[in-house]
Parts: sequence; C-alpha cells; structure tokens
Amino acid sequence: GPSWGRMLEIVSLISLSPNVLPFIGSAAAAIGMLIFRGGLSRGAAVSLLAIDQMLTGLAKVAALGVAAALVPMPGWIREGGMALVAVMVVFVGVLLLLAHGTERLNTLAQRLGHGARVAASLAAWTRHLEGLRRGGRPVWWALAYALLKKVCEAAAAVSIQYACGIELGWGGAILVVAALGLSTLVRTPGNLGVYEATVVGIYSAMGAPPAPALAA
Repeated sequence: GPSWGRMLEIVSLISLSPNVLPFIGSAAAAIGMLIFRGGLSRGAAVSLLAIDQMLTGLAKVAALGVAAALVPMPGWIREGGMALVAVMVVFVGVLLLLAHGTERLNTLAQRLGHGARVAASLAAWTRHLEGLRRGGRPVWWALAYALLKKVCEAAAAVSIQYACGIELGWGGAILVVAALGLSTLVRTPGNLGVYEATVVGIYSAMGAPPAPALAA
C-alpha cells in the first residue's frame, strides 16, 4: 500500500476536491488519485472510497443523534436526519451484502451468459471489502477516527461561540455540526453560502443575536 507520506498527500488533495467539484466529480478524482498516486487497484480504490463514505455518514448520524438528545431540533434538520438515516441503512446494508456475497457472485458469473462479465467484475471488487466482512479492528479504528473528527469539529464550534459571545454550550455547537453535515451535502464552491446560511440560521433559531451569529 502507499506510504504514510503519500497517503497524506492524497488525502489533502481529496479534501480540497469537493470545494470545486460536484459529488460525482470529487468521487472520481478521489478514485483517480488513489489509483495513480497511491498505486491501488481500481477495485481497492473504489472499496476504500465506499467504506470512507459509509463511516463519514455514520459519524453524521451519530452527531444528529447527540444533538437531538441535547437540544430541540428545527424541523428541516429532523426531516433531513431521518432521510439520512434511511439512506445510511440502505447503504450499509448493500455494502454488507456485497462484502459477504463474493462467492455467490462468482457462482452467478459462471451461470450467466451476457451478464457474466459484470458479475465477475463485481465479485472481484467485493474481495476488497474483506475488512468490512471480517469487522475487524481496522474498521472500528476508522469509525472511531470519524467520530473523533466530529468531536473536534464540535470543540472548534464551542470555541468560536465563546469568541463571538454566543453562550449556547456544547448543545448549540453539536447542533451546528450536525446541521452542517446535512446542508453541505448541497455542494457549492467552498460551501460558500450554504455554510454561512446554516450557521446563522441555527444560532438565530436558538436565540443568538444576528451580529454574533453572522460573526460565527
């Protein structure tokens, strides 16, 4: 696999791509960099991106759950959160089925005629989901890292709140992080407009004055 230095380079570039590319474009760019810069096979790159998206989505669901337990949630966040949970249930279910379906896909590829190549390619890709199939320590460490990122984002939001004179504590900060996890799914260059509207809207809904909310 790629070295730590090379992987850091790839992750840095991937983290910038959503600011200038739509979702499909940033996903394609991530796969391309993993293949051409990281030396991964196409199947390994796709599986890595799929598991990364799964863990990121689970961390967003966790943030929404914590926020719901701490503070009242606006209707659009509640509805968006329910939609995200539904999507994640389907996504995780499909990945788990594929991770445990390699042998079935191989058998299907042997029986099919015209679709044999597609089934064989899918079976070859699912072999790279071995970590998800085994559910070993690397997957749990990756999930812990995704959750830790949300904790760091909430800590940063708390610091910004106090710097701007907004005294809403951890509940407000976690709600902002959870709301941004939903609203930034709508891609704009650098999340311009979406980020500011979400932050101001959440803080204003929680009773913060307009000026500090805009400053945050």
